[in-house]
Amino acid sequence: KRSLGICLQHMSRLEDAKSHLQIAYRWNPDDALTNLSLGQVLYSMAQERDEKASGLTAKQYNENRRTNIDPLLREAIPYLERAYQSNDNREEARKLLRGVYYSLGDEANMRRYE
Repeated sequence: KRSLGICLQHMSRLEDAKSHLQIAYRWNPDDALTNLSLGQVLYSMAQERDEKASGLTAKQYNENRRTNIDPLLREAIPYLERAYQSNDNREEARKLLRGVYYSLGDEANMRRYE
């Protein structure tokens, strides 16, 4: 499931990738690569939604951000933090965590990963 999820991620089939990686996570929640990949997919989904919202008015964008983008970013955090705890994926997880916290405007947590 993890390998299929990673392949689907590379094919930009993010919803499918998320589903497979969630199953892999349920089977082995301590696997650093699964955690990293799931965090990456969630972060990519948030970025994709953010790009699609560029034509909205400021009010619509803020509402869309609050309901559709920020929840995905927050969902990615625990997976990326677990991946960060592993030496195998530490640098990639650190970069993603900084990006997530930056996007959420959480400077204090962003600094934790400098």
